[in-house]
Amino acid sequence: MNAAILIDSQILAKKDQPALWLPRSGPCSFRELDQLAQKITGVLHQKGLKAGDQVLLFIDLSHLLYGCILALARAGITAVLVEPWMPLDRLQHVFATVQPKAFLTGRLGRLWGLRIPGVRRIPHWISSRELLSGRADPAVTQNLDDDHPCIITFTSGTSGKPKGMVRTHGYLRAQHRALNEALHFDQHTGADLCIFANFALANLADGRCSVVIPARARDNVLSQLDDLPDHLQPETSTCGPAFLLRLMQRAQLKKLHSLHVGGAQTDCAIFERAFALWPEAMITHVYGSTEAEPVATCDARQAVRWSRERGYFQTLFLGQPWSGLEHKEKDNQLWIHGPHVCPEYLADDEANRLHKHKDAEGRLWHRLGDRVEQEARGWWYQGRDHQPPEDFADEQRIYAAIGSSKAFIRRAADGQRAVYADQAKVRISNIRSVCPDVTSIYQTTIRRDRRHQARIDRDASLKGASCIYRG
Repeated sequence: MNAAILIDSQILAKKDQPALWLPRSGPCSFRELDQLAQKITGVLHQKGLKAGDQVLLFIDLSHLLYGCILALARAGITAVLVEPWMPLDRLQHVFATVQPKAFLTGRLGRLWGLRIPGVRRIPHWISSRELLSGRADPAVTQNLDDDHPCIITFTSGTSGKPKGMVRTHGYLRAQHRALNEALHFDQHTGADLCIFANFALANLADGRCSVVIPARARDNVLSQLDDLPDHLQPETSTCGPAFLLRLMQRAQLKKLHSLHVGGAQTDCAIFERAFALWPEAMITHVYGSTEAEPVATCDARQAVRWSRERGYFQTLFLGQPWSGLEHKEKDNQLWIHGPHVCPEYLADDEANRLHKHKDAEGRLWHRLGDRVEQEARGWWYQGRDHQPPEDFADEQRIYAAIGSSKAFIRRAADGQRAVYADQAKVRISNIRSVCPDVTSIYQTTIRRDRRHQARIDRDASLKGASCIYRG
């Protein structure tokens, strides 16, 4: 079944109810989204694009972006999404892996594409203006197999070549089910404040309005949220800790009664601030990955209480895994299997060897890359599986000692350990009191991963570091 059918059914039922609200574009009803998708479908047909083709999609956050995704999904055409800040050498790998037949873009995307040889070779360049002025073709939603690719995303991370993640129509339907069962998306009717594209698609499939805000939205955009009309005031939200911290500084969201926070380790103090601001809201701590969302969930108040009892600076209790997920340990690594786990990476034997494997029954398992302690009441996050456990434990002690999670431990080839801390948070005596065997302490500017905004980009944070203690 085509995943777009989930949205089609809501278009029939909701019609003039709001489907999207964006800062620059304002509201868009389900009927208007459908009409926009039909215009885009007319242009796709005019260019001769058909089911099985790939198109590179580089459209600013807008109604048009979601109209494109809906039109492409209905037609069985695969949308290819690429991080625009990806280095040129990594982009060359992307376009050696996929061969889009069309490039759907606005003015900024056109300027970006002119720099990239792989983009310049795409036969059809279709502008936003052309898409918006197209002649509408009635929507015909193609019948597709579960493994038909709907969206392919290439993400750069902080090192290595980009990994192509394939989100099939079967996967998108399974993820929609997982979000409803684990996070109860379908039990709410009001607007959802949304910064993740896949959650906006889930809202459309549930007939809910998404108030879509870019993760790096300006402060004045966040301040406008409290001025929205009553029917657009967010009742729920899903975000990461970095966005949540900014949100709490700029908006009250007085109608908020359900909040999901995930995407990175969250300082207990950030959650505690949210508890004070929204004392009646159900706040959920979500553990997941780009390849599987969600993996585990728990009540955030309980998670913070238990994490504080263990002396952790961050909220490390993860709760129980989603009931539709299987998990196992293999070579001291955590592996998961389930219907909402992304299939193998596209044309990447090395990444598939490291992170994927099939069992004797042919079921695909994914390595999360995390170390998890399992006990009766749930899982505890214990760092990445390549990090020595004692380093992770000492980092938590350092965070508590300096009152900040802007620090990390790095080991030299000979095993000696150095601490890197944000220059505004360095406390030499405090660090040595909890971690006396470190051989050196550096002050630096702690930089965050560009995509997640909360995880430390350790390699980038090494730049400009200066040693302030050597034992």
